[in-house]
Amino acid sequence: MIAKSDRLNVFIVTFATSYQIVTRNNDYDEVLSAYSHIHVHHDP
Repeated sequence: MIAKSDRLNVFIVTFATSYQIVTRNNDYDEVLSAYSHIHVHHDP
């Protein structure tokens, strides 16, 4: 019973963490694309 609930907790934590990472990556991609636009303009 304990092992089963532990496995469920691990699944929930993993799911929540991966969801946060995906959300953060979407923001990061937007920042990165904006940064690369600026960087390209500043490159000689």
